[in-house]
Amino acid sequence: MKSGLDAKHLRPVMTTSKQRRGKLTKALIIGQGAREHAFGWKLAQEGVELLFGPGNAGTRKLGHNLDFIDPEKDDISREVIRFGHEEQIDFIAVFHENQLKKGLVNRFTRAGFATFGPTIEASKIEWSKIWANQFLDLYGISHARGVKFFPEYDFVLPNNFRVVKADGLARGKGVKIAKTIREIPKLVTELSIQHPEAAREILIQEFLEGREVSVQAFSDGKNLIFLPPAVDYKRIGEGNQGENSGGIGSFCIDTWLNRQNEAEVKTIMKKLVDFLALNDRPFYGLIYGGFVLTKDGPKLIEVNARPGDPETQVILPRLRSDLFPVLQQSAAGQFDVTSLDWDPRVAVCVVLCSEGYPGKPIINRVIHGLNDLPKDILVFHAGTTLNDKRELVTSGGRVLSIVALGATLEEARAKVYEAIKQVHFEGMYFRSDIALNV
Repeated sequence: MKSGLDAKHLRPVMTTSKQRRGKLTKALIIGQGAREHAFGWKLAQEGVELLFGPGNAGTRKLGHNLDFIDPEKDDISREVIRFGHEEQIDFIAVFHENQLKKGLVNRFTRAGFATFGPTIEASKIEWSKIWANQFLDLYGISHARGVKFFPEYDFVLPNNFRVVKADGLARGKGVKIAKTIREIPKLVTELSIQHPEAAREILIQEFLEGREVSVQAFSDGKNLIFLPPAVDYKRIGEGNQGENSGGIGSFCIDTWLNRQNEAEVKTIMKKLVDFLALNDRPFYGLIYGGFVLTKDGPKLIEVNARPGDPETQVILPRLRSDLFPVLQQSAAGQFDVTSLDWDPRVAVCVVLCSEGYPGKPIINRVIHGLNDLPKDILVFHAGTTLNDKRELVTSGGRVLSIVALGATLEEARAKVYEAIKQVHFEGMYFRSDIALNV
């Protein structure tokens, strides 16, 4: 495909038709988690022909898994571009944060593929926490204040500067919270050992009191289409104790934000996208804002350049509108729609994890019971594969997302935990307090 736009921010011209020369649209999703499975699940219902790179045991049932694609590699663009041209792929969605940082969207777009996701320039808002902090400061966007770490700061920082963050990507595990500022150097050392690449530099942020919420929006570089708010559980232990994980549970309920907070959050997100565009970093794709609802109003504590996981797993099951046209229009840089239709019910997700997670998970354990689940229970795979006996086994830390919808939070929660009783693998772990007493 050709475009008259400049090469730096090339956006392909696309049609919203599902048909291509009499064939179904063929789309490739880069990634292997439950988030990618959830997007595939929705797109499959809309008649999109799907490929996943590399995908998991769940995505295999929706389309074709491409095992030769490894998003953990530094550069997968050449092999994907060659394959994409050979197989006449129409559309590519990039959700993997490592590949966003490597500029995969830039390369695919320049190669002529319609691509959903931000450029390397725009995605810097996620892959450099220090740069993002400076950017938010510069434009007066409401957020948790932060400073780059230097050893002497533990003596001069205000007492509420206790959040220790790796500057780079650490799969949601690059955050530690100090009890006092004296503990900061110890936590910096721990992060540097656990995530040597991501934690070459460290951001120290103020700790904010208040309820947390994840707010996401599709962006065409100028306009935003907001998704319902969701709440993510990061800590591995009951009662929000223990180490940070990539996300171990979530729920989605419209009433989590009152009208004033909702308006303020949307204003902050729009301001962020506007200033990214002003700095020649237009954001195409889905932008994620992690907020704390403080007594002084909502404040950003993190910005991600791709859909949240496990938030995606509780949001997409509520989406009644077609998803694919929104992805196409975002990639093209021009929305035709301004809002989406949502199921009014509440959704709850509980993540089943491998023994050892969020450290080194024990894998290759056979998973039982998925065929016994009620039909209205959704299961999105993450760390799953098939062994030599064609048995479903664990292959990562976060294994399965179990999701239910209900008229109330209590109903959806009860359905999820009842369903989990049917599922088992050795060493299976999950939190029993997701969406409890909120």
